[in-house]
Amino acid sequence: MKKYDINDDIDYTMISESEIENIVKKVAAEIDRDYPDPEKRLLLLGILKGSVVFMGELMKKITLPLEIDFMKVSSYGSGTKTSGQVNI
Repeated sequence: MKKYDINDDIDYTMISESEIENIVKKVAAEIDRDYPDPEKRLLLLGILKGSVVFMGELMKKITLPLEIDFMKVSSYGSGTKTSGQVNI
């Protein structure tokens, strides 16, 4: 039995892993630069569930003291089209 490889399902890569890594480093450096006051704690607020992986990588690269929190936000309910009403 052949072991599953996710790469078998990928036709092409739009942005490479190293490009994403460089972008995350750049964003973290900009945050470090723009929020230099160590007395003020930085809060990273992520929207569940899509931000979890990105935010995890970003917070590892930020050198400032920070806190994290998450919000669950939806406008889809159980459907596939937006209801037009945002639920937080």
